[in-house]
Amino acid sequence: MESDFISVIIPSYKPNNLVYKAIESALNQSLGRDFYEIIVVLNYEDQKISEMENEHLIKVLHVNDLSLSSKYIAALRISHGNILSFLDYDDLFYSNKLEYVYNSFKNNKNLVYFHNRCTFINDEGNSIDEYYYSPDFNLSSISIKKI
Repeated sequence: MESDFISVIIPSYKPNNLVYKAIESALNQSLGRDFYEIIVVLNYEDQKISEMENEHLIKVLHVNDLSLSSKYIAALRISHGNILSFLDYDDLFYSNKLEYVYNSFKNNKNLVYFHNRCTFINDEGNSIDEYYYSPDFNLSSISIKKI
């Protein structure tokens, strides 16, 4: 039986400081790195992300297209995971997010779509009282099984 493996896909379409925090949140997971990979897709060059690529063994792709769909397609082509977790460049994962996703898919082999709640935070990282429960909101809350 093949074990589950997660591909975290982080697209970014413009240079910014938020993407570094998103990558760090994906790196700082309670789930061991043997169980997931990080794929960052950019349409620009970024020295700091290149350094993170070498230091943390993340994959960085460059796509000369602003569309999100082209970034996701490029990432899917090189992904090794049978579970895909999406992380928008301006969002963060809780430190136990991937462990929770991994265990959810591992414990329910029929699970193909997972959508967790999210917490809104301000620029300082503090939680704010704002909620949105629609399932089509926030791609960073979605993980799917690649079939």
